[in-house]
Amino acid sequence: MTTDGSYEVTVTDSNGCQGSDQIFVSFIVTTGDPIATPSLTLFPNPTHEKITLSLINYSGTKASVQLISLDGKIILSNIIRANASGMTETINMSDYAAGVYYLRIQTEGWSRVEKIVKE
Repeated sequence: MTTDGSYEVTVTDSNGCQGSDQIFVSFIVTTGDPIATPSLTLFPNPTHEKITLSLINYSGTKASVQLISLDGKIILSNIIRANASGMTETINMSDYAAGVYYLRIQTEGWSRVEKIVKE
């Protein structure tokens, strides 16, 4: 697997029981300093209406945020900018159907994908 996208994973145990899930895979090449890696807070998850993300330990001024459907389509794309209180963004998900989404956050040299459940 070498391409970004949505993949299905199925696991079968020794008794023949199976479980499966879809995951979104994003490949990022970075040369950033691992000590300065940002951390992400995302809440509430699962959500009914809004989800808030907060990027901590990041000294940059902006980050890219994308909301991605299970089929890999980007349904929301924003640039968030740092302010006096740090880097925080609230995403209104009330117009989206219940289900699983992925949130991709990218900065220079760092990227993270988180699963979001909309109830």
